[in-house]
Amino acid sequence: GGLPDDPIWDVSLDSYDRGFYSSTATIRVKSDDAYLESMDGLLEDDESLELFDKLADGLRIDLDILHGPVGLAGQPFFGWSSVAAEIDPDSPLTEGLTETLGIPYLMQLTTVTGFGGQTRFAGDVPPIKVEDAESVIDFSGLELTGSFSAADDRLIYEMIIDNVTGGSPVADYSIQGIRSSADSIFITDDLAIGVSDISIDRAEIGTVTLPGSEVVMDNMSIVIDADVDGGGEKMSADVVYALDAVSFPPASDVQSLSMVFKLNDIDVDAVQTYLDIIQQMDPADQESIEMFPEEMITAAYGILLGSPSFAIDPLSFLYNEQRFTGSITLNLIGERLPDSPDMIEQNPAVLIDAVGAKASLAVDESLALSIAEALMMQQLVASLPPDADFTAE
Repeated sequence: GGLPDDPIWDVSLDSYDRGFYSSTATIRVKSDDAYLESMDGLLEDDESLELFDKLADGLRIDLDILHGPVGLAGQPFFGWSSVAAEIDPDSPLTEGLTETLGIPYLMQLTTVTGFGGQTRFAGDVPPIKVEDAESVIDFSGLELTGSFSAADDRLIYEMIIDNVTGGSPVADYSIQGIRSSADSIFITDDLAIGVSDISIDRAEIGTVTLPGSEVVMDNMSIVIDADVDGGGEKMSADVVYALDAVSFPPASDVQSLSMVFKLNDIDVDAVQTYLDIIQQMDPADQESIEMFPEEMITAAYGILLGSPSFAIDPLSFLYNEQRFTGSITLNLIGERLPDSPDMIEQNPAVLIDAVGAKASLAVDESLALSIAEALMMQQLVASLPPDADFTAE
């Protein structure tokens, strides 16, 4: 059957062979038949038609299942079961990829479910290097570890990619030390609270044909910390952006960037309604497509009616050693908003009474002058005719 409320993807059990100590199974993930039929008439070129045929057959995932309570076949374990999953290299979507890429497998994932209902998992994608006469992509591989507890819907994971590098006649790039982790509890099927983060140690990209165009970024991180109130009705989240340094042409650099984006009093039910609409939009149904924008606006407006607040506090950085510090806060009073977003479109002035705002700004004098000059230059250039010959002095 299909995934719950998903009009595009369909998951089915192709085969299951039960044994005493172990079993095997194959799961097929494919595009939903109705979605494929809706796309059939839109595809004309041979490449798209070939991909269409592969999507129709789907991706096969082979499962080796070891039974508990004491696993005797393969790696010994104590628990209800252990499952090793691997993408079938002969699936139409992946056929020939292992040989082309020179790798033993595309992806492996192993899980062990204990007696308490907690499932531990570990998986990886092997290192891949693809090159031809003009370009190269070198991927160090991916490692994933974590656990999921059905008792409290808690997901913990860590993902690591050491590096991704590449080059072509147009550009060279290198991304080092990619990490992501989370310790989250799902309060609905789609919403989770807890802490998650992603970070990159260093990223470099440069245009081959333009010397001096290199952009370099050091120690970037994004941390999201989300929680709900005691009644589970209102959600809050802090999104913290940090960056040690980024340099870019011509001879500019930003250092010690710190920005905290704060969301408070977000109505959980309204957000879930918004997410449900996104998931239930059916690309194969013309009526669903036509109703989607209106339903999205109505659902988003429901979030605003819950009286949320938004803030960026602080925003600070050094630009060419000149300090910039600022903050801004917006509070919405849902009771003062009209019942329908259409009324705002007809009369935007109704927002004045429903929105409270405050802001602060501190900028070094030389940076303020640079910003003012850049804005004035932008306005000047925009006012000139398209064929004007203009050179900044």
